[in-house]
Amino acid sequence: MIPQDFLEHLAAERGLSKSELKALSLAVNGQQIPAIAISLNTSEDAIRKRLSEIYHKFQIPGRGPVKMAQLQQLLLARYQEHISHTNVENPAGAIARSRQDWGDAPDTSAFYGRTKELETLQQWIIHDTSRLVALFGMGGIGKTALAVKFSHQNEKIFQFLIWRSLRNAPPLENLLSDWFASLFDLQETDLPKNTDAKISKLIELLHEYRCLLVLDDTETIVRGGDILGRYNQGYEEYGVLFRKIGEAQHQSCLLLISQEKLREISLLENLSPVIHSLPLEGLNPEAAREILGSALKERIERIKLTSKKSRHLEL
Repeated sequence: MIPQDFLEHLAAERGLSKSELKALSLAVNGQQIPAIAISLNTSEDAIRKRLSEIYHKFQIPGRGPVKMAQLQQLLLARYQEHISHTNVENPAGAIARSRQDWGDAPDTSAFYGRTKELETLQQWIIHDTSRLVALFGMGGIGKTALAVKFSHQNEKIFQFLIWRSLRNAPPLENLLSDWFASLFDLQETDLPKNTDAKISKLIELLHEYRCLLVLDDTETIVRGGDILGRYNQGYEEYGVLFRKIGEAQHQSCLLLISQEKLREISLLENLSPVIHSLPLEGLNPEAAREILGSALKERIERIKLTSKKSRHLEL
């Protein structure tokens, strides 16, 4: 992943316009021409013209889709060259280049089925760079396991990844402080005082770095059974956070896991191509048989081990 500030440096070096830089930023992160056109509120033909100019200015030869792959390789090579010549340690207060904090994310070594759902998340979050995605469904159906599996499969794509649970319903201020400290080494003294300004600061970082923020047990902050998905008293600011992350222009994703469908998701997903919800239902018969077969195999192995120990004791 190429940081936005370095991409801007290369764009200035090659004489890209602001509109070309915006198209380049989205394209190198995997967005296709239709999605870029929607994000930048312009036509697909206009995006094609911008990309054609970009290829010309970066002297990318050839025709067709391979040109974007060649451009990505060139940009990555330039960035790696830049890093190799930068041996100065980060000054105090500087942000680390990458970090992962898995919190209390569970182990998913025994994961079955959900191939279609994994492919859907892959398309939305990795290829379409969706900014706000929610998994919802009844408890125990496998939402958390699916999110963990997806996150581990794609952890190298993100510069920053953090997993947190809202099981104990922390106030938004506490969550934001935790995110800033755990991911970016930013303490309260480094941050704005009010919540809105902190959210704006977070979005700046989500724009500069590609981050995956995962929030499990999100249903704890909403009114149970409320068809409108309204928040419990004192937790309304979470809705502001979710809405702003969904609406702002950046390269990161907030992945929510909940038993309840959240209000912001219901309101925004039909208005934006980068906001989605994925309802989870029961496993298909094939996955269920796989789980049953694995459980029987483990039971047989335990019986064999017990029998072997018994014979050993008899001797």
